[in-house]
Amino acid sequence: MENNKLNSFGMHIDEAFSADFQQKLSELFSSISDGIEVQTSLVLETLEHLLPYLPCTDVADIQSLKPLVESAKAHRQEFEIGTIFHRWHLIPCLDEQYGVYLHRITDEDTRWPHDHPWDFISLVIEGTYTEHIVVNQSENGDLVYSTIARAGEDGAAFRKAEHQHYTRVQEGKEAWTVVFRQPVRRTWGFQTNQGWRAWNESGHHDGELELAGGLRPLIDQ
Repeated sequence: MENNKLNSFGMHIDEAFSADFQQKLSELFSSISDGIEVQTSLVLETLEHLLPYLPCTDVADIQSLKPLVESAKAHRQEFEIGTIFHRWHLIPCLDEQYGVYLHRITDEDTRWPHDHPWDFISLVIEGTYTEHIVVNQSENGDLVYSTIARAGEDGAAFRKAEHQHYTRVQEGKEAWTVVFRQPVRRTWGFQTNQGWRAWNESGHHDGELELAGGLRPLIDQ
């Protein structure tokens, strides 16, 4: 099985298939532009190529993706940040190229907005969350946000790696998303009222962001 890798559901995916699927993801990203909503049908059509390796009988609509959520609960996540964020791989990542993830958001995001290492597309498949997007910064360092409530019926969202935001779900609730990502192209980090900090310089640990110097939180409590 040296030419195979496992996804988070224990299914072997041949590297030749992974390379072919990465080409399909490349075509998907080349068909969209920054700042637009992505048609759900485009995401589902791309996921259809992964169907043999998913715990779903079809991917006709968002409802048909619900078995992903139930299966994920029975399998260990590949990555987590404390209690707020969990990730499963729908396809193994090869050489830090394109990836497809299942994300679970279960609590309030960290106290500072973050950006990302890659451009990505996100589709909510269960639950809802609120996205607080950084749009400006005042002279005294306070960040200005726009707020968007995201649910499956809203379609998928395309975000550039430089996109800064934090997310919230209703207390006691959770949201699940399928995420397509492009290759890593930058270091990600957090925007504070004293400037941007790389993730490995910020003191981020287990879902808590502890910054030296008494930096005040930018997110209203």
